[in-house]
Amino acid sequence: MAEGGEAPEFECPICFDTILSSEAALLCGKGHRFCPDCCWRCCQSALGDGLVPACPHDKEAKCGTIPKQAASAALSRWLCQKGEQQTRKAELQAAGWSIRGSKAAGFTSGKLDEVYLSAERARQGAVQCIGKRCKEWLVPPIPHSPLAQRLVCSSAKCGASFCAACRHPYHFRSTCAEALRINARWVRFLQTELGAFLMAAVRVEPERYGATLKAYVKSKSALDEATRDALQRFEELKKMELWKEKHCRHCPNCKRVVEKLRRHALSPNPHPNPNPNPNPSSKS
Repeated sequence: MAEGGEAPEFECPICFDTILSSEAALLCGKGHRFCPDCCWRCCQSALGDGLVPACPHDKEAKCGTIPKQAASAALSRWLCQKGEQQTRKAELQAAGWSIRGSKAAGFTSGKLDEVYLSAERARQGAVQCIGKRCKEWLVPPIPHSPLAQRLVCSSAKCGASFCAACRHPYHFRSTCAEALRINARWVRFLQTELGAFLMAAVRVEPERYGATLKAYVKSKSALDEATRDALQRFEELKKMELWKEKHCRHCPNCKRVVEKLRRHALSPNPHPNPNPNPNPSSKS
C-alpha cells in the first residue's frame, strides 16, 4: 500500500496515464507493464496487419514477440474495462475480429488465433496442400529446406502428392528448376504446336487422332472467339478512358466526373446556387 493507505499507482510509459498498479498488464517476459488501452492497441495494430505483436520496448530491451496468452489477456482486459464490454465488442465484431469467449473465461479473437497459427506454421516450415479447396498443412521431413521433398496430403478427399519446395505436383528424378522448364515447354507445345502435331498424326492414323483433332479445333475456336471479344472490350474501354482523360475533369465541389463544354462544365448533379441574385435591387 502507498502512503496514507492508498493503493499504489502506475504511470503508463506510452500514454503517461496514471492508473492503479493492479490494473497494469504485462506484455513480455521482462516485466514491461502498460495500461490496458495501450496493451491492446499495441497488439491490435500488429494483428490487424497479420503480424505477431512485439513489446513496445523490443528495440531497446530485445523483448521479442508477445505470447498469445498475453495478447488474449490484453484483449480481455480492454473489453472489460470501465463497463464498456458490449460497445467495444461490437466495435471489434464490426471490424471482422470474430470475438469469442466470456468475461469469466476470457476473450479471444478469430483474427488473433489466425495470426498466431500462421506464425507457428511458418516456424515449423509447414506447407499448404496444393489440392483444390484443400486446407490441410503438412510439415516436410526437413523443414525450410530448398531441396525437393515429396508430401502426400493426409486428407481422404484430397491425397495430392506435391513438392514441398516449389509446391507443384511432385517431380521424380528431377530438380524443381528442371521440372519448371519441362512444364514451360509442355505449355508452349499445347499453345503453339499441338494443332500441327494432330494434323500430322491424322494423316498417319486418322481413326486414332481424328476425334481428338475435331475436339481441339472446336475448343480452340471457342477460345479464339472469347479472346477476340475480350480484346474488343478492352479496346472500347481504352478509348473511353482516353476520351474521359481529354474531355472530363473532377468537379471541385462533389468530385464527380464532369464533361467540359467550352468554358463551362455539365455535372450530373449540378450544385444549385442558394442565392442566384445577390443584389435583387440592381437592374439588369
